[in-house]
Amino acid sequence: MSSAVRNLPVAKLGELVAAGAEGHQLVDVREPWEHAAANIAHFQLLPMSQTPLWARTLDPALPTVVLCHAGVRSRAVAEYLTGELGFTEVYNVTGGIDAYSRLVDKSVPLY
Repeated sequence: MSSAVRNLPVAKLGELVAAGAEGHQLVDVREPWEHAAANIAHFQLLPMSQTPLWARTLDPALPTVVLCHAGVRSRAVAEYLTGELGFTEVYNVTGGIDAYSRLVDKSVPLY
């Protein structure tokens, strides 16, 4: 399997969350204040600013979904996971939580 980061459209994320995200690691790399303002079930808050502290605690063999506000920080973390740590299946949520709350679940607050 290729180690390149894959894009995950928010509609597909909605399906994954609705199904309980079984077998996936869901990582929210936003800062704590952002997570407090808006969050999605099953996502673990692991801020990008602390990536070196938590990155090796994840299982590189599991599918990993990375989320931020708009998809920029999560892309950088996803590339780190695949490039530096050898994760084989990493997805960056296209448009981040902002697109998710606009297009999938309007109950998730915009900020």
